[in-house]
Amino acid sequence: MLRKSLWNFLRTGYWAALSWMMAKGILLGRQGNLADAPVRQTTIFSCAIDPQAQLTLTTQVIKTILNETGLSIESQAQLFFTAGVEEVELEEAYVLTNGKKITLEVDPARSSAIEIKPLASDPSGFDQKMQVIVAFPEVQIGSVLYLRYKTTQMPLEEKMNSLRIAFSGFAYYEKMELSVRSALPLYVG
Repeated sequence: MLRKSLWNFLRTGYWAALSWMMAKGILLGRQGNLADAPVRQTTIFSCAIDPQAQLTLTTQVIKTILNETGLSIESQAQLFFTAGVEEVELEEAYVLTNGKKITLEVDPARSSAIEIKPLASDPSGFDQKMQVIVAFPEVQIGSVLYLRYKTTQMPLEEKMNSLRIAFSGFAYYEKMELSVRSALPLYVG
């Protein structure tokens, strides 16, 4: 069983992505020290899987900008999804700077701070990769950025789905939670 799982893991190409992330320090905690980090981050994932294997992932991200590097790389959020398979719905977004809260309109049709467009260079070449860009206004060092969004993923096969979670290579993760509720049996491998 272990041999089969290992073969499936290697066959999928995820090992290459994992090796790249380890080389970049993303999984090894490059920002293991808060003093070195440009951003302090808390992320809460809540996953629900219904009986038809439709997966709904609600994500809350809270980032505190700690220095100029954090200001330059984290003043906007980028979310990626595959058109026709996934949908992304922004639920809440705001910036808290010097005690002043600026709430963003989360409806892309009514907001100039949100843009949904195709990914310019999709590495796979087959899927229609899309991106949602959320530009936070008036961000300064010390600002707190909050974003809550829901990703809905249609089943990949009958009663089968997969969950992927991406991590920022620049953030010091102060807290991370993942909760999963499933109407179907879960297989981790």
